[in-house]
Amino acid sequence: MDVSVVFQQMIILMLMVVIGYVAASARIFEQHSSINFATLINYITIPAMVIGSTGSAGAAGSKADSLLV
Repeated sequence: MDVSVVFQQMIILMLMVVIGYVAASARIFEQHSSINFATLINYITIPAMVIGSTGSAGAAGSKADSLLV
């Protein structure tokens, strides 16, 4: 894996963290919104990322293995 790709992904992640921190500090979102975002991330976004990453796994694993997991 190319180091520049990893560095770019880390920069994007840090930007998202900073934007979230600024939004929380400015109280843009209510407490109820934070709970909804956490639910969205836990039940939809993370499983979708796992499924998406197994689709491009190639030789590391098969799609049948990902269904088993």
